Amino acid sequence: MKKQKLLDCQNRDEYEKGLAILSDLFAKGIKGNTEKDIKDAIIQLRRRTKISNGFNELYEWLKHKEFNLVLMSSSPVECIDIIKQYKFDYYIAFETCKKNGVYVGSHKGAMTPSRKIQKLRPILSNHSFYFGVGNYWDMDVFKNSNKRFLIGDDYDGNSMIKINNLLDILEELENI
Repeated sequence: MKKQKLLDCQNRDEYEKGLAILSDLFAKGIKGNTEKDIKDAIIQLRRRTKISNGFNELYEWLKHKEFNLVLMSSSPVECIDIIKQYKFDYYIAFETCKKNGVYVGSHKGAMTPSRKIQKLRPILSNHSFYFGVGNYWDMDVFKNSNKRFLIGDDYDGNSMIKINNLLDILEELENI
């Protein structure tokens, strides 16, 4: 399947429902697995994961400029370990439930744009400048940011900066 149909949505409500369905499916799919099972799966996934072009340069520039970095994802929090070589100041991700080290088939709520806004707002409240990078449906999460970078999606309007790769962000930020 080239494109995830549950997330090929006409509006944000459909997108949030799609994320909720995927979150439920994931939690149910790993039910009965141990934390070790999932860590082993993440190791396999890490071997197959390619870091986006330009990420290393952008990451190093942001760290050098002392930006606080927030990794926010609708993916399971366990997947953060895939890029553990990069240090972020905050992590916001989908959390599955465990009991005695075994996944029980439930979660603490899908990481929808609404939940991302709720989790991100307190972190950003003390910052005068911040920017966000994401897909079209996540742009509401960054509604009040100084810059919004839209990766690879179409959009209508001029309040977002469409980028093709992460080096475009670096170029834009260097001009500030």
